[in-house]
Amino acid sequence: MITSDEADRERLDKITQRNIFPLLSLAREALVTGSGDPFASRTFRKLLAWVSDATCPELKLTLMTNGMLFTEREWEKFPNLRGKVGLVKVSMDGATRETHELLRRGSKWDVMQVNLKFIGALLARGDIDAYELVFVVQRENYREMGDFVDLAQSV
Repeated sequence: MITSDEADRERLDKITQRNIFPLLSLAREALVTGSGDPFASRTFRKLLAWVSDATCPELKLTLMTNGMLFTEREWEKFPNLRGKVGLVKVSMDGATRETHELLRRGSKWDVMQVNLKFIGALLARGDIDAYELVFVVQRENYREMGDFVDLAQSV
């Protein structure tokens, strides 16, 4: 895991406020994040808290996550995101506990199952516009591709 120290976070916050916020206020679409889970980063959490209909009237976010931190409790901390998320994209490495936990170090299958169902509930009630599960195909998991489709349909 790569984390920033306090000086780096302050520098990133200034850059974000000076350069990113003005761009987002005019944007229609933004991807958060291809560089780690948005809920794990203080910088991205500040960005997510800033986004709203008032600050970014046209913006729809794509949230890319590994799913472990996308909990109901975390989502409740960002009421401003309801209706602002065009897509939640969850990256997984297996359709079974054994394979997913082997290939995605630190991931817990039971937590993932709860979170995947929760994200599905967000879609069902209209808090997000779309939901995708992404399967990273590897030698150790390619035989689970069919089961992964079943998993995706179930959540």
